Amino acid sequence: MNAELAQLVALVGHGNTFLHGQREPRELFGSNWTFDYVHSVQFQMPDATETFSGTAPWFTHLRVLGYQSLSLAVEASMPAHAPAFSGGGDWHIHAHGATKSGAWYGGWEYSDEDRANPWRVTYVPIPCQLQHGTPIPRAAKERLGRALREAEAFDRRANVGFVDSLAQAQERLESPEPETPISRDLLPRDGYELEARQLLAAAARAWVFGGMGWWNDFSPEDDEIVQEHERVTQDLFPAVLIAILSATNAFRA
Repeated sequence: MNAELAQLVALVGHGNTFLHGQREPRELFGSNWTFDYVHSVQFQMPDATETFSGTAPWFTHLRVLGYQSLSLAVEASMPAHAPAFSGGGDWHIHAHGATKSGAWYGGWEYSDEDRANPWRVTYVPIPCQLQHGTPIPRAAKERLGRALREAEAFDRRANVGFVDSLAQAQERLESPEPETPISRDLLPRDGYELEARQLLAAAARAWVFGGMGWWNDFSPEDDEIVQEHERVTQDLFPAVLIAILSATNAFRA
């Protein structure tokens, strides 16, 4: 799963538990896998007068300012190859309050100063954009299931190389214990029902998109296979994105 998107999922999920009454905010930097290889993380506020290092101070300040919840925003129509590059994904966090709203985008900058943890992440405020309604988990689950079955059938014919991943993703859609090492720490223990956890675990396992050697790097010589691959990808990629969006925004206090 794309690390930038995964970090947003973790921020939204764990941030919501605090904004909905958890006594202490969780510090994800240094404890959550989405911050592996991250040297520092900072959150800039809209008035440009304050910057917070780490997630706990930012969560705390959001509560002080009157924000009551967080949500994930994703542009599901982006091309499948876009997230293969740092900053290529079109996604961000929305913060919601009774009388205010805000949005933050995470910029990832690579630095050679710390080879073990080379990424410096800065969340900057951006203008609030129109946020489309989030599909309910059941609808997102059905869409993802159809896309996965079609992609697996195509892969078995064309030998793209991701049959196991696609089959395992389908299994997690119905598993009573769906979480994997990738999805386990993205959502907090409270606030998310089994269906949302199934959806996120399946989507994380179905993330077969990237650069060289990944699903979207498939280059067969047969024109019909090329066209079918494009069609299947146009169904699978947005289905995975919508699944992640729906699962993340399914928090229940």
